[in-house]
Amino acid sequence: MLRATSVIGFALIALLVACARPTVSPALTQGQALTWLDSKSGSPEMDVSGAWESTSPFMAGGWGNASLVQMGSKVSGTLGLYTVEGRVAGKQIFLMILSNGQVYYTAILEPTKDGGIAGMAVSKILADDPEAKLAERAPISLVRIPSK
Repeated sequence: MLRATSVIGFALIALLVACARPTVSPALTQGQALTWLDSKSGSPEMDVSGAWESTSPFMAGGWGNASLVQMGSKVSGTLGLYTVEGRVAGKQIFLMILSNGQVYYTAILEPTKDGGIAGMAVSKILADDPEAKLAERAPISLVRIPSK
């Protein structure tokens, strides 16, 4: 009798643990993020090409410096240790932030009054998805590094 009670108790605990475990949504794929970027249309009203310095306190030392190249509405480059690909539509910059081909963040940035760009990076979900408000978020704030 004691053994049957122990087995039932163990089974109930295992069931409770399994039910309480949060569901993990699948990682955002590069294809999904590229489709999202390509859906952002509109003539670019700004050029983000150049060197940028991070001013946001996210992570130790911030995101790191950025180096961006813009061709028409398409943007590519680096942000610290990450590779970025993006689109500029109007005065918004939409970014996919990757490492080793895996999408870690998507972000939407806008110009700031001081000539920089700033916004929020969202982990493993599209930045404008309604669920993004519940995801891990990290501020991005960049200012241009003056050319020498």
